[in-house]
Amino acid sequence: MRERMKSLRESIYEGIKERIREQGFSGFNSIPSNWEIVNANGGKFQFGGLQNVIDMKGSFNYKIFLNEEAARIKQKTLDTLGATLRGVENAELWYIWNPESYTDPMSTEFIIPYQAELDRQGYYEDDYHLIINVNFNDNPWFFEDSALTEEYEKDRQKLADGRMSSSRFNHIWHGAFSDDIETSIIKPDWFDACIDAHIKLGIEPTGFRVSALDPADVGRDESGYIERHGILIEHIEELEAANANIACDIACSKAKSYGANSFGWDGDGLGAPLRNQVERNLSGLDIVTYMYKGSKSPHLENAIFQFNENDAYKIRKGALNKDVFTNRKSQNILYFSERMRKTYEWVVNKKPCDPDDIISISSQIDKKMIAKFRAECCRLPVKPSDKIAFYSKDEMRRGVLMPNGDRIKIPSPNLLDAAVLSFDDDFKGDGSIRPEDAFRPATIGAKTMDGRPDNRRMSKAESMKRPSAGIVHPRPIRPMGKH
Repeated sequence: MRERMKSLRESIYEGIKERIREQGFSGFNSIPSNWEIVNANGGKFQFGGLQNVIDMKGSFNYKIFLNEEAARIKQKTLDTLGATLRGVENAELWYIWNPESYTDPMSTEFIIPYQAELDRQGYYEDDYHLIINVNFNDNPWFFEDSALTEEYEKDRQKLADGRMSSSRFNHIWHGAFSDDIETSIIKPDWFDACIDAHIKLGIEPTGFRVSALDPADVGRDESGYIERHGILIEHIEELEAANANIACDIACSKAKSYGANSFGWDGDGLGAPLRNQVERNLSGLDIVTYMYKGSKSPHLENAIFQFNENDAYKIRKGALNKDVFTNRKSQNILYFSERMRKTYEWVVNKKPCDPDDIISISSQIDKKMIAKFRAECCRLPVKPSDKIAFYSKDEMRRGVLMPNGDRIKIPSPNLLDAAVLSFDDDFKGDGSIRPEDAFRPATIGAKTMDGRPDNRRMSKAESMKRPSAGIVHPRPIRPMGKH
């Protein structure tokens, strides 16, 4: 079976038929019209897709269900197949797949809970599961197959000369999670370079301690919470709470224990009513609070967008921030991604930059949280638009259409949102500038025409004299069919 199968050609039907012939097994008869291979003793192979998972409930008499290319099986399918086999003596479900995202159902169901054992010994077994991590180097005949070895060497060469990312190579050949999607603003290799970057580069983190909370939607997901010391993200966590109010109380308590100089939270949506609650929790303490609203207009909206060597959006010189970014959230996400890119350039390509412009992620953070944070960062597609924009959480839940025609559902990136708001440029954490009054250059994109920092507000007349953006933002092209 496969999650989606429109014809017999998409199955392993021909492969099984050929193996039966090679081995000389008797009594088998192939019936392509029924998508079956039957045996004279009553046994049979039957092939099909899982598009209509309800139909599988009638398949109670099968002993073995083999799911090929199972990486994209949906949670509903997993739940239905499990119930289907109840009461069938010695029935088994077999899945064969190369893991994709950390957040996919197959990963959360069969890998994440047993990750430590799989990493340590290559397999996990209990009364209900036998999970085996098998790679090409476990195949004793791999290097006897010239086609496979040529493909392997070709990809190694691509890796060596930079045409293939290490994350992509490790996914293909070592079964690592694939959190890389087309149009994502952050590349997996950038994220990986940030792990303990302060240690790799010999930088001692300095600055204020910041705690940040992204409250969850009711009943849908957990709230994201983060703690950072300067450039170093020291702790990330999902707060399990019945509602945003309880999550806020937990986050404020953690901020006090952390010794935070500042505490910020997302004030769009359910976070808007939390202002009084935050003040009650942190009253009398030397902690400056900040309600972040990503829906507001960009920082220094009339300032000229500052270029960098990662200009992937074809922005015309002289473009204003308000013509480049949809809102403050899109601006801050781009700046956050730039921090990761600069970290990668310094760590991997030995191109140093201002140490205050990078990000380091402590390896002491729980590995499951790091993996989830990575998935959120590297599965954040840019939304087709005349400005730099990102999908809303509701849009990602419903599914985002990729350039290759696939539609993927993306879980809410609450950890990423908490991290992004913790770096918001209106608020540095020293309490010297109130967020409502802050108006200063952003880390990127706040220079005047002659290159000087732009620390003033522009009049409407002045802003009208600035060149228009003229952004040519690549829109995903929907193909005629799958390739």
